[in-house]
Amino acid sequence: MTTINGRYIVCTVKPWNIAAFKRRSPGLPGKWHLIETPDQLTVAALERMAPRYVFFPHWSWRVAAEIITRFECVCFHMADVPYGRGGSPLQNLIVHGCKSTTLTALLMVDELDAGPINLNRPLSLEGRAAEIYVRAADLVYDMIKEIIAGEPTPVAQRGEVTMFSVLSPHFGPEHSPAVGID
Repeated sequence: MTTINGRYIVCTVKPWNIAAFKRRSPGLPGKWHLIETPDQLTVAALERMAPRYVFFPHWSWRVAAEIITRFECVCFHMADVPYGRGGSPLQNLIVHGCKSTTLTALLMVDELDAGPINLNRPLSLEGRAAEIYVRAADLVYDMIKEIIAGEPTPVAQRGEVTMFSVLSPHFGPEHSPAVGID
């Protein structure tokens, strides 16, 4: 693994996460870089930046195995994994009537949402989806600050795996695409 302490990358495409990056990264220690498109996420680019961590809040593409094995990649998932692995966690939780959840930071592995857990924090699901996403984006940066300060040892997930299906904005499984990641 190629890492140098003090350099960090955030990979995200959603406007609420980009806004949170611009607002919160100046207050975090170290040097920060934002990747906003999948074509910017290459081994060569990461090697040039030599990050300690690569963070993925709300990234919608599968990350190449070569990247997750060479760099410490941490994704954020809006469920208390192993419950709720898979796509559309917010939509699935709302469909299931949940009023709160856990935002989980986990080490990325080849299997989707199956990596060991770095950290998790409670997240209210009250309000509109846009409000929840903004609230989650700020919580991500609180968690990032904790991760870079404490460098927690990831802990294996425990319990029964429950997979969520990717849902369309209509929330109905009959509208779900055959393939997708969120």
